[in-house]
Amino acid sequence: PKGIFIHYVDGSEVLHTLPKTMFCPTHTDRMTGQESDDCSFFDVASDGHKHVWAAIHSGVHRVEAFEIDTGALVASVPTCSTPLDLDYHPAREEMWLHCAGETPGHEGH
Repeated sequence: PKGIFIHYVDGSEVLHTLPKTMFCPTHTDRMTGQESDDCSFFDVASDGHKHVWAAIHSGVHRVEAFEIDTGALVASVPTCSTPLDLDYHPAREEMWLHCAGETPGHEGH
C-alpha cells in the first residue's frame, strides 16, 4: 500500500496511516507528459515536538506539515521549484527550505 505510515518510536507498530490520495493529487508528469498520481518526498524534518515537514514534488511543489502525534495534515504550503532540503533551526524555531530549481526571481541553490 502507498501512503504515509506513522510508526511508534521503536518501530514496533503503525500508529496512523494516511492514504496517498490525501497528498498526491493527479497531475501531468513533466517528464512523460502523462497523467500521474505519483509523488515523492525529497526530504523530511521534524522539530521533535509539534510537527513533521515534508518537501514534496507532485504537480505543485510544496511543503506539507503534519502534526507529530496524530499525523494530521495541518498545512500545505506552495514553495519554490524543486524543494529538496529542509533544515530545522531550534534557536529560531524555524524550518528552512532549500530549492534546486529556478523560480522567477529566485535562482535556487
